[in-house]
Amino acid sequence: MKSVTEIGRDGPGTSGAGTVPVRRRSGPCSRFARIIAVVSILLFTALPHRALSQEGSLGVAEFRSRLEVLLADSILSRASVGIDIVRVEDGTPIASINADKLFHPGSTMKLVTSAAAIATLPADYGFRTELFADAGIRDSTLQGDLYVRGGGDPLFDIPDVDSLAALVELAGIRRIGGDLVGDESRFDTLHWGKGWQWDDEPRTEEAFLSALSFHENSVTVTVGPAPRAGGELSVTVGPVPGYFTVVNLSSTSGARGDDTVTVRRPVGTNRIVVEGHLSRTSPNRTFDLSVFNPAGYFLEALRTALAGRGITLRGRARSGAATGSHPLGYVSTSLGAVLNRMNKESSNLCAENLLKVIGLETSGPPGSARTGIRALGDYLRAAGTDPGAMILADGSGVSWYNAVSPGDLVAILIDQYHRKSTFRTFFESLPVSGTDGTLKHRMRGGDASGRIAAKTGTIAGVSTLSGYAMTLSHELLAFSIMINHHPGKIDELRDFQDRILTDLVRLRADR
Repeated sequence: MKSVTEIGRDGPGTSGAGTVPVRRRSGPCSRFARIIAVVSILLFTALPHRALSQEGSLGVAEFRSRLEVLLADSILSRASVGIDIVRVEDGTPIASINADKLFHPGSTMKLVTSAAAIATLPADYGFRTELFADAGIRDSTLQGDLYVRGGGDPLFDIPDVDSLAALVELAGIRRIGGDLVGDESRFDTLHWGKGWQWDDEPRTEEAFLSALSFHENSVTVTVGPAPRAGGELSVTVGPVPGYFTVVNLSSTSGARGDDTVTVRRPVGTNRIVVEGHLSRTSPNRTFDLSVFNPAGYFLEALRTALAGRGITLRGRARSGAATGSHPLGYVSTSLGAVLNRMNKESSNLCAENLLKVIGLETSGPPGSARTGIRALGDYLRAAGTDPGAMILADGSGVSWYNAVSPGDLVAILIDQYHRKSTFRTFFESLPVSGTDGTLKHRMRGGDASGRIAAKTGTIAGVSTLSGYAMTLSHELLAFSIMINHHPGKIDELRDFQDRILTDLVRLRADR
């Protein structure tokens, strides 16, 4: 039997007899900064060196005065506001308003999860998806079952499925005599976060959770008009159409602008129902939906990839524990890559899978939000905060049960800064103002452009922003701005935050 040796975590393997180089992801470098720790000074070499004139700078007293004016804006009259700003090097306070009060964090909760992961997991941690066989190979036929065990990789997608199929092919397998078995036992069986709201389904932001995730546990449905009025709309489902049943109740309208098409997935099913109309001249419309039972979706994608390589499956795809004793290899995704997607693009799936992985690695299988949150509490105590004075419900901030303070988040930011060996990983995962992620279109072109690395947070009536600001005089500050219970437009709150930070980067280094 031709064996396939696993590829170590320290780097890609080398091709040779019995060895498969498995594609690995690593987090992309940030354009915002390259960090060099020299006597605790942070150098932002990607930023232009711009001299700060005294005329354009602000002292602390003037900054606070301008902040008071901003806080008096009528748009905040019914909202709750908390702010904490400190100098990271020595913890000197710049501004503190309700800094110890609890607020819904939204996705700034991901800072807590990220920081705990970096402090808890090995720097070279990989989210491994492993293949096993439980029998030998004779005449190119695997005599038993093929097992795939998930490690909670939230970025596992089409190229990774093809990598698994390639491992099977390289092992000399052309036929699988038994079943294709998916093992998601490294996570518990709770597939949604605590406090998530029932009417969020089937939004992709609240995707179902599984140790075997595929394509962010979402499906894309594209609909388009028929050539003639009265015809059914065309419906395309991807990237794996065979897992879904499409019920097409739609039609093409002859009236211009008659665009009422809807696409939904009834709760607890993988039926896709298309209803309404598109006018004959309308462009195609695209809808993204979460997938019910992601492990089954994963197995269908793998079965399709195997068939694409001419590998036939005689049995069926099913769930079960991986009992195979013959490892065929694995695909691994780095912690840095997961952190990067989680923070820059605010991926809730990344955050929730990471929380369960933290629980898995600290308390043993199955990984769960409960054991993950216990580990978050251990980290928070080590960072000098009191988890007993917070409410921690999930890893992403989707849950309305979460409640933390601006001071808690700033304490985490300072703790991460002083962890010199891992700070770069944490810092470079954050969105950068005017550059990328959820801050790509904010603070562009002004003094704050490229000088804010921070995590955004948004749920109904809530806008938060927490991270680091590099002043024009090259001093690093940590900040958290949390606004809750706002009945107006969220963009109003984002503009308020941006105005604060535009002033903040002009702060003079003198005390």
